[in-house]
Order: sequence, then C-alpha cells, then structure tokens
Amino acid sequence: MCHPTAPRPHPLWACRILTPIYLIGIGIAVLVPDGKFIALIKYNVGAKMQAGGNPRHFLIEPVVLGDITLNILAFIPLALLLSLGWPRLRPRTWALICIFVSATAEIAQFVLPLGRRPDLFNILENGLGAFIGAGIAASIQRRRTAPDRAPRHAETEADTVPGHQ
Repeated sequence: MCHPTAPRPHPLWACRILTPIYLIGIGIAVLVPDGKFIALIKYNVGAKMQAGGNPRHFLIEPVVLGDITLNILAFIPLALLLSLGWPRLRPRTWALICIFVSATAEIAQFVLPLGRRPDLFNILENGLGAFIGAGIAASIQRRRTAPDRAPRHAETEADTVPGHQ
C-alpha cells in the first residue's frame, strides 16, 4: 500500500515505448497493398456491429460502418499515447499532429502504387478519434495533477506536542 503523499507511478516510459510500435502498426495498415484484405476486415467489423439489429441496415453498408469505426478507433490510442508520453505538449496539439499523420497516410496511399483509395473522410474520422484520445488524456492529466480530495487527518489537541511554558 502506498503512502498517501508518495508520488504516483508515471506511465511516461510505457507510452514512449508503445508509441513507435503503434505507429508501425498504423503504417502497416495504411501501406498494405491488398485493398480486398482491408475491405474484408472493414466488412467483418461492420457486420459484427450490426449483428444486434438488422444485419443489412438500409442506410449504411457493413464495410462503410467498419471503415468509419476503425478510422475513429485507430487514432484514439495514438493521441492518448502521445499526450501521456510527451506531456509538455497539450493533448489538443497532439490531436492536431495526429491529423497531420492521417493526412500524410492518405497522401501516401494516393502517391504510392498500392491500389488503395485515399479518402478525405478518413482524415476527418481519424481526427475525431485523435480528439477523443486527447480528451481522455487531458482528463487523466487533470486527475493526476488535481489536489488529493481525500480528507487529511486534522491535528487534534491530543496529537500536538505541548509547548514550553
């Protein structure tokens, strides 16, 4: 059990180790040249999300729902890791950097002969995920720096050392 005034463990090192690993994962996902494989993953995610209701919702196809969901979810951890790993920059700054990373990924899909289709909406969806992750990080940082709300033991007369008279 920790002493109430002991410093809380800081996840800096873990976030700094996980961030490049996560970025490599995003890079692989962006640069996979097989669009059919990516479409299958998107379809499976979307179909699972629709499994509770009508599996063929008339407004949105499973592949589109999966695409939107994965684009949002992919950037929540990235913004969270960056914000907690490098706290000198504000979380919203990291969210903006994540949007730049997303735009760079879409440009790479456009420029490189991968057979992938870049999409402006992907950047917007990634940005939404980045701001969600930044919001979570900001909440964690506020909680970490907030004064302890637990009542401290007030000194009573019995606890004080009598003064010299």
